[in-house]
Amino acid sequence: MLKSATQASNDLSAFATSVALTCLSNYLAAGLGVAGTGKVTAATGPSIPRLGTGRGGLDLRFVVTGLGLSGPLVDDSYFYVQGRAEVYLSFLSINTQFSKAWSDAIATHVMARARSVLGS
Repeated sequence: MLKSATQASNDLSAFATSVALTCLSNYLAAGLGVAGTGKVTAATGPSIPRLGTGRGGLDLRFVVTGLGLSGPLVDDSYFYVQGRAEVYLSFLSINTQFSKAWSDAIATHVMARARSVLGS
């Protein structure tokens, strides 16, 4: 929760910058112990349902390699704003990704609940 809806929307917009993607990638790599070129990649993901009051939301996709897993770890992270609240959803999978239809349906359900609890 932030102090205002404007702060929450501005915070969401900051996540979409190349500086934020680099910072988040480095932070994730350090936390997982997989520092090194190409071990963590981050990019804005495909379009997601335009939900919430923060200009529609943002999907950041992280792909992590080098963990000794059978394939890459894929994390589609959905970020939304509803009023002054930030909502974060993470869909993790190994070697593939969750069905986009399933992820989008979950996001739609969660944000409907956020709207009913928080209003606009």
